[in-house]
Order: sequence, then C-alpha cells, then structure tokens
Amino acid sequence: MEVLRRQRNIPMVALFWLFSWRYEGKQDNKGFQPIIDAIEAARQKHDKADVSKEFDLSTLLPDKLSYYTYQGSLTTPPYTECIIWTILRRPIKLCKSQLDILREITSNNFRSPQLPNKRRVRSSFILIGKQEKEGSEESSK
Repeated sequence: MEVLRRQRNIPMVALFWLFSWRYEGKQDNKGFQPIIDAIEAARQKHDKADVSKEFDLSTLLPDKLSYYTYQGSLTTPPYTECIIWTILRRPIKLCKSQLDILREITSNNFRSPQLPNKRRVRSSFILIGKQEKEGSEESSK
C-alpha cells in the first residue's frame, strides 16, 4: 500500500455486466471463459492461478468503446486519490452460471456512492437526442 500512497494516475478500467436469464445455456460469454477457468483452477489449488496465455482481453470488450473517465480513488481503504477511472459505457453480457462463479469468490465487493467532489467526468461521446456521436469529448461536473 505504500506504493499507492506515492503513485498518481494509475489507470483502472471498469465495466458493467448485463445479466439475463435468456443467455443461460445458450450464450455463455466465450471471451470470459479463460477467467472462469483460472478461477476454478485457483479454487482447486486453494491458491492463485494464471489466466491462459491465449486469453484475448478484446473478446470481453463491447463493439463500441464509448467510455466515461475521471480522476478518482481506490475503492478500498485507504481510498487514496490516485486512480484515473475509465468506465466503459456499454455492458458486457454474462450468463447466470458465470455470474454465480464471480459471486462465490467475492463478497461485499463495493463502495457506496461518493460525492463528486468537483471532479470532472469526461466522455468519449456526445449525446445528441437519443443518438451519440463517437470520438467526441465532452465534460460535465
């Protein structure tokens, strides 16, 4: 944690998962399977496990990479203000069995919403009516 006290501008990417019963059994997120396999291996060894070298992070990303970004903090104590958060706008589909595995290895893995503290949130798009224009940068408070 001492390193985090001195570090600034550590990049962090967050994404939303879209869960639906209709994906179950039909549409497991194939791109997520190497992560599921690593979790299962770690549980069997009661240790850590590496994700396959063939894992391609781009298979988890949405087709359009619209995002929000802002200067923020760690989500765990000491909540150091050292993170550049990039939050993907579009969710990734996840089936129930994959979500269940994630839930088994985490608990209370969240921080309650915080006040913006005059942070500027920028986006890679501009909303015009109900359509967005990619590649633009707009900021809001």
